[in-house]
Amino acid sequence: AGDNCFDELYKKDDQEIIVAIDGGYKPLIENNIKIDYFFGDYDSLNHKNIVCENKFEYSSIKDLSDFDLALDYLINELKINKEDSVHVYNATGGRLDHYYAILNSLKNYKEYSIYLIDKNNKIYYKNNSFKIKKSNYKYISFFSVNDETIISIKGCKYNIDNYNLKIQDNLCLSNEIIDECVVETNKSILVIESN
Repeated sequence: AGDNCFDELYKKDDQEIIVAIDGGYKPLIENNIKIDYFFGDYDSLNHKNIVCENKFEYSSIKDLSDFDLALDYLINELKINKEDSVHVYNATGGRLDHYYAILNSLKNYKEYSIYLIDKNNKIYYKNNSFKIKKSNYKYISFFSVNDETIISIKGCKYNIDNYNLKIQDNLCLSNEIIDECVVETNKSILVIESN
């Protein structure tokens, strides 16, 4: 239920499963998107007229967020593959505490391909060695989320070799991919591609 970018960024996939999380229900209905699953406590919706076969309704007094409950269900009940892409829209631009909580949630499932997407950013976690091709995003940034993170970056405007990227270190902010970025790291890192 953050800033609505769904209308502009969503691209239909024949293999997709559509999940509405509380206030995220509204832009889906406005775009005539069939919803497969709904998770929510109705704290960011002003009605309970949800059109969906698989509804998971919760009290607003609970230990997990609606996002956590939906993600847990996708991974543990639907058994999505680690290679399947999960695109999360409208998770940014609203309350910062909710955004920070979502980043924490993604960290718990960092081996999965889960992407937060908004008009200016694509945010995700990556592990070990990986490659990222040049895209429409101008900048790419890497942040450590663990102690003792060693990172090497090649194929970018600013390359580094076996650098100890500390949690509070911003050295890898605003890099640019030349053609293909090759990253090697011993720990999970947060990746942000930005315009």
